[in-house]
Amino acid sequence: MFSIKSKWLYWGLLLPIAILELSVNYSTLGFEIQGEASYYADKFHGRPTASGEPFNMYAMTAAHRELKFGSLIEVTNLKNNKMVVLRVNDRGPFKHSRIVDVSGAAAKELDLVKDGVGQVKIRVIRVGAEGQEIQPDKKKDSKKVDPPKKETLPPDPKTEPSKDNKPIPLPVKNSSQTRVYDIWGSLQTPSGIGIQVASYSNLSNAVLAGQRLLDAGVDKVFIQVTAETGKPKIFRLMASEGEREDVAKQLPTVRAQGFASSFIKAHHKN
Repeated sequence: MFSIKSKWLYWGLLLPIAILELSVNYSTLGFEIQGEASYYADKFHGRPTASGEPFNMYAMTAAHRELKFGSLIEVTNLKNNKMVVLRVNDRGPFKHSRIVDVSGAAAKELDLVKDGVGQVKIRVIRVGAEGQEIQPDKKKDSKKVDPPKKETLPPDPKTEPSKDNKPIPLPVKNSSQTRVYDIWGSLQTPSGIGIQVASYSNLSNAVLAGQRLLDAGVDKVFIQVTAETGKPKIFRLMASEGEREDVAKQLPTVRAQGFASSFIKAHHKN
């Protein structure tokens, strides 16, 4: 049992922290704060996040206690000035002294894996999935990590007005555009060699096949989307990335899932 003196001491220490937390306005575009970051990876891979989206340790995402899901934050490691842009899709961290939990992929880019934690600066560059967005700080030392511009894969080009009444421009005649995403819709930049699994005309079928590969133990899965003017989109399912020898080890697992015609191929460069 706490004595009356101990209770006053407890609340005397806790109340200023709580008041400080309440006074922080994360909903302000451009808001900055410094503090400790940690990361989470293997143990939580595939589990549902607070947003309902399965956690993907290879995606550039983060857990934050207050920011709206879909918000984008610029996270800078103050030790080495490396920076990434992450999409908030989960709640945390649960240690009060920390301000953000980043995915395993983000921790690798920030060089946080060895230490486990580190001092970072957060800058809010988009509030919510549909909020106004400001540009990341290009002066930072970073391997360029493209933030996901939308929560889903890109829509078919149309001239319907968007929410801000600005028309969506038509692509240049006979133009072709290719982008690569994970199965949850985050823009990705895979490099090196991968495995081309199959091609689909239906996105849902590609996503379901990708989820099956992840459940079977394939390390990474990507959907390469090619949009050409006047033609239906093509959704190519790709697996793994890296050196040819390492990727080849994943090929038997992919083929065992019914993709006997899958083959090794270089990844498309965004």
